[in-house]
Amino acid sequence: MVVTDTWFSDSEKTLLAGLVGKRFEKYRVDESVSGAAESSFGVVGLFIDGRVFALTAEQEVHDFFGAQEDIAAVSFAETDEGGIGPHLVGVKQVDRPVDRTIEDVLLYEDRQIMREGGEEVFEYRYIGAIVFKLPHTEVVFEPDGWIMESFGVLRGPGASRSIRPADADIDDGECGRIRTERQVLSMREWDERRG
Repeated sequence: MVVTDTWFSDSEKTLLAGLVGKRFEKYRVDESVSGAAESSFGVVGLFIDGRVFALTAEQEVHDFFGAQEDIAAVSFAETDEGGIGPHLVGVKQVDRPVDRTIEDVLLYEDRQIMREGGEEVFEYRYIGAIVFKLPHTEVVFEPDGWIMESFGVLRGPGASRSIRPADADIDDGECGRIRTERQVLSMREWDERRG
């Protein structure tokens, strides 16, 4: 079976787990058009406990169900303010204050598995969402799919209930049978298990 894995690496998960208990000061996103949902193209800047992190989505060529395709792979890394500038010309960025302690970070790991002739032949693993659990609220960064280099931002109590479901299962003659699964990892628990 061919596996295309764009889930976070253990080092990226370790960075996320290390944010639990830290102060989420603010995040930086593209300035919204009046009335539009909050989003950011290419990068979201996270300011946490005096440090700066970049949540990025960038096109990379990967095997995608048997074809070489550009896929928006999501990554997470520590950076400086220069590493979180806008990815589009003429776009301004704005800071959104949070000022709360991170209780947990939830990582939504999705995967699609294609079957042909009764056998699993391709698997695509990708990030469905990153949820920052805070006292009485949540901040969610949701990649806009495998082809888009952007993130939707959801914020408020229970914001994670508005995360898009993992793609539905597909069964057609052209693609074969594709099953979709989602697992939600608590970075706090993940770190404790690694102990």
